[in-house]
Amino acid sequence: MKLDLHGKTIHEAWQTFKSHTEICKLNGVRKFVVITGYGKIYEELPRWTDSISCISEVKSMAPNYGSYEIVLKKNKKEHIVEIGTKNPIKSRVNLSPLLQKYGKKG
Repeated sequence: MKLDLHGKTIHEAWQTFKSHTEICKLNGVRKFVVITGYGKIYEELPRWTDSISCISEVKSMAPNYGSYEIVLKKNKKEHIVEIGTKNPIKSRVNLSPLLQKYGKKG
């Protein structure tokens, strides 16, 4: 799965990256490539990944230094509910934290 941020403003790229990462995490994608080009986005992306807890690793794609490979942490499989949307991709929601907080009922 690839995400091309080349040509976007820093703000647009940050928003797109956050959304793409969340969608990948919810759909069980473990790795994706981000194409940044050689400018400011390339310099900023490693800092962005520090603020997203589901990212486990960020690797520059040598010899192509205009992109990164992003590796996400594994999803916990228990208590995942699929929610159908109008999109062909289904989102998954992990209910484990709520079940732990409020206990299993019913």
